[in-house]
Amino acid sequence: MTTAIRFGRTYAWVLNGLHWTAFHWFWFHVLPAILPTSLLLAWITLRRQSTWCAIIGHGMQNGLAVIGTFLTVAGIRG
Repeated sequence: MTTAIRFGRTYAWVLNGLHWTAFHWFWFHVLPAILPTSLLLAWITLRRQSTWCAIIGHGMQNGLAVIGTFLTVAGIRG
């Protein structure tokens, strides 16, 4: 049974976003930044009825983090 059926569409994206935030608990120092992103991606996924939007959004966010890490390790400053 999906979250949307069990709790209704109004709360499904909120519960899904909170779930993904909790899944990233080991990055406790960035949870305040992860929460809005998780809620947004969950809302978009439910609204579009496709996980591809969330997959692409998550990939873009992780891509930025990888680029930032690479630039920091390489000693390149903006």
